[in-house]
Amino acid sequence: SSRSSDSGSSRSSDSGSSRSSDSGSSSASSGSSSSGSSSGDTRDPWADGSGGSSSSSASSSETSDAPPPREGSIVEEEPASSGSSGGGDLTYEKDSIASLGGKAGSGSLSSDEIRHLQAVPKDNKNYTLAWATVMKNAEAKRDFKGHCEAATTIIALPQNKYHPEWNLELGKCQMRNGQWDAAIRSVDRTLTDTYGLAAATKVQRLLTAYEVKAVCRTRIYDDNARANAGAGDETKLAAAIQAWSEYRNYASGVGNQRALQRAEREIADLTARREE
Repeated sequence: SSRSSDSGSSRSSDSGSSRSSDSGSSSASSGSSSSGSSSGDTRDPWADGSGGSSSSSASSSETSDAPPPREGSIVEEEPASSGSSGGGDLTYEKDSIASLGGKAGSGSLSSDEIRHLQAVPKDNKNYTLAWATVMKNAEAKRDFKGHCEAATTIIALPQNKYHPEWNLELGKCQMRNGQWDAAIRSVDRTLTDTYGLAAATKVQRLLTAYEVKAVCRTRIYDDNARANAGAGDETKLAAAIQAWSEYRNYASGVGNQRALQRAEREIADLTARREE
């Protein structure tokens, strides 16, 4: 019979436990300094441990009146940031936006600061960085609606369309909205362009991408089983097991025992359903 699950996962939890939130990682809700319509640096400015260093990500149902995330949702923890808390006259210069990184990492940007960042002109070279800071703040507050708005704004720029960092953020947003297939397509872009990920957070980001994919594959199977009185499609079940196996293999390769244990539990559960 199919499992009930949370907004992003059929047990979607952290890499450490089948009911905890982090996928073993902190992630970049990172801001790129790429431009809106002009060229710019597309690297992750939050990954170097400086003013905007740290990352974010999360998962849970995201609607216009989204409730607090339920147990089992993927939420990547926000590590402490060494960034400045901001202050003074804000501009759209990179240093000014980056100075808000510390506050964004703790979800404590003021309404005025958020409005300032959201008002960045689309042709400003730091357009992506500004919106990534908004996204980071929303993630830290578990404001998944705000995170999704920022992610879709960032990915709408042509130069960000296939960027692995932003596709991971978009994938989490899509997962929270139950868009399982779309989320898989997005995180597949992350998994096939690992060289585009910031080195400082690459392991954590990839673990999250594998987890999002596995969660969505499981939910696709669960939804099909529910629609067929518990008789799930064998092909969808095999795809879910394969996705968790990929998650397990990556967790094993990077030495994340908590994620590895979680993968083993998920695979065992799915395999048992195959044998029912």
